[in-house]
Amino acid sequence: IDKFCTHSDSLDFEHLEECINRQSGWLKDTPYLTGVQSKVQSFNSIDKNRAVYSLFAKERDGKDLKWSSIKDKYVLLSFWASWNPQSVMEQDSLASVLKSLRKENFIAVSISLDVDKEAWLNYSDRDTTQWKQVCDFKGWNSNVVKSQGVESLPYHILLDPNKRVVEKNIALKELVGKMKSLNERNNKKR
Repeated sequence: IDKFCTHSDSLDFEHLEECINRQSGWLKDTPYLTGVQSKVQSFNSIDKNRAVYSLFAKERDGKDLKWSSIKDKYVLLSFWASWNPQSVMEQDSLASVLKSLRKENFIAVSISLDVDKEAWLNYSDRDTTQWKQVCDFKGWNSNVVKSQGVESLPYHILLDPNKRVVEKNIALKELVGKMKSLNERNNKKR
């Protein structure tokens, strides 16, 4: 549990809870497991929709996205799929939005709900290198899709630099203004 769950870049709270529940007797009652279980329960009851603690998916080059390496930036999670024409159009318009936010403390991560790798590669090939394209090929069963309550496409979630949810289902046309206002507010605090 310690090695493969709590120290993983792709922390899966559901899997962690399953692993703990499979334990029995004195092992389940150890202070370590009791503490981990307490954290899992608090995540499930309080923070589930308020932050994205982990994101496990492959980038186009086949390498794992290092979620922990995205630091000190606002993050737009843009959910889409090659089989959804409206979300494909949103992906096309993401390039102009990102151009407007070049100077902002911002990065976008497009999360595909595709289960067909070839379809995803063909559609994401049209995109530029301005943002990260990832897919875990689990479709609607992806952990981040389920934990964030994504029920339709396209869907966008704006996260702050601590990966806490700022706004869910934000429209791309509102994103530029929102980012400029957030950065102005942050600059005034300094």
